[in-house]
Amino acid sequence: MLEPLVELRRQAIRSAKQMKKHLEEQISQDPVGQRLLSVPGVGPLTAIAYKATIDQPKRFASSDQVAAYVGLVPSVEQSGERDFHGRITREGDGLLRSYLFEAAHVLLTRKRGTCRLKRWGLKLASKKGYGKARVAVARKLAVLLHHLWITGQNYQSV
Repeated sequence: MLEPLVELRRQAIRSAKQMKKHLEEQISQDPVGQRLLSVPGVGPLTAIAYKATIDQPKRFASSDQVAAYVGLVPSVEQSGERDFHGRITREGDGLLRSYLFEAAHVLLTRKRGTCRLKRWGLKLASKKGYGKARVAVARKLAVLLHHLWITGQNYQSV
């Protein structure tokens, strides 16, 4: 009775592996994709989602606008002399935002070695907490990926 469901699960897993292999081949042949993959924590799915969502990087006047476009900037409420910076706006593409969060998590927890971005994120995590640090690193990743795309440079891990 359960055999058809087990077979369906097997087929789904096979299809997912084939799709992942195809996406990895596709992004590795693209020069922009290779640049995006040079950033620690960024994998093929994140690079493809970023490239597909941003599409035309020159439509943003600065790399900081990409973070706002993806919804990784704090909401601001102003009243007279009072400024309140709240949670992130969560505007824009939720899938890309979740991939950037995942890339930030991988960078902070799973990547061996160290780079300036990881050191900055871990220092922030010790001061403000891991959740805020992950959001901040995801925002920096969005800005960094756009900068690398525009300039044509690869990430230099220092």
